[in-house]
Amino acid sequence: MSTQNQKGFTLVEIAIVLVIIGLLLGGVLKGQELIKSSKIKATVGDVKSLQAAIYTFQDKYRYLPGDFNNAVATFTGAAATMVDGDGAGDIDNGERGQIFAQLIAAGLISGVSDGTDSANGYFRSKFGGTVIVDDAAPFAGVPNVCYNGLTLEIANALDEALDGTADGTKGDVRRSNTTAYAATNNSVCFKLQ
Repeated sequence: MSTQNQKGFTLVEIAIVLVIIGLLLGGVLKGQELIKSSKIKATVGDVKSLQAAIYTFQDKYRYLPGDFNNAVATFTGAAATMVDGDGAGDIDNGERGQIFAQLIAAGLISGVSDGTDSANGYFRSKFGGTVIVDDAAPFAGVPNVCYNGLTLEIANALDEALDGTADGTKGDVRRSNTTAYAATNNSVCFKLQ
């Protein structure tokens, strides 16, 4: 039997295939990086839009959303789950589920909220976790929005995008407990003033 009739791949052909595979992998990785970057930019825009909506609501109705003590009468066409706040000038735990419902009813944001302090009452971030607005820690007494369930990489990127540094402990962007970001499940809060 002669071995001269056997065909195989030359080193040049194998090298070309490896280069093509490398280019494809590089393209996929770059694409994932672009997607992550666009989600971060969109989240920064969402925070600024939410801030504008909250203060527009406060200017128009003289109350923070959720705390509005005349919401049921004002938003008569809103969902049956609309509840009046206590009008005390702050957002307590019983009122924070109403924030998105009242902003939607006022026409300042779009979306769906059942008005409860639950996963159905909150919006979801582009990263899948809940978005909660209140005036508790880490910015007690000041409205802030917290994006929950974020990885270390995303938390650092959001903090740096809005605050210039990624530490989670100071500035207008902080981890909910004002400690350095953990590897997983971070709550990143943005001061809305």
